[in-house]
Amino acid sequence: MLQNILAHQPAKHDFNYDYLGPPTHLRGPAAYRVGQSRIFMESHFNQQIEIPTLAAQAEVSISHFFMLFKQDAGCTPLVYLTRLRVNHACDLLLTTTLSIKLIAANLGYNDPMYFSRVFKSLIGMSPREYRISKKIGIERT
Repeated sequence: MLQNILAHQPAKHDFNYDYLGPPTHLRGPAAYRVGQSRIFMESHFNQQIEIPTLAAQAEVSISHFFMLFKQDAGCTPLVYLTRLRVNHACDLLLTTTLSIKLIAANLGYNDPMYFSRVFKSLIGMSPREYRISKKIGIERT
């Protein structure tokens, strides 16, 4: 289901949280460098990540980086990063009792209200509603 999050705009609540994106269709050094950018994003998603910095590390222009990244991941770098953060938020909401404000801060969001809007735009419900609905589902099984 995370495949849907990372590859394209998903149907609401249709996620597979174990999947981090489609296999690369790129070849050669550019593919390796873009893949390294994805790995960096996956391990530093809670930090401020600048696209120009990723492009410089990949040794390509910003516009070329966007094109290569979209070919590789199926979405833009910013969409990919947002989906990574929301994916991790879902895990934190279900496995911790951290407040939504703390979860937002842990994911690199300075404004918990903005985080909630982003979360709701991808998941279809607020972080609070998600936590409640999933915990009720877990208790029923």
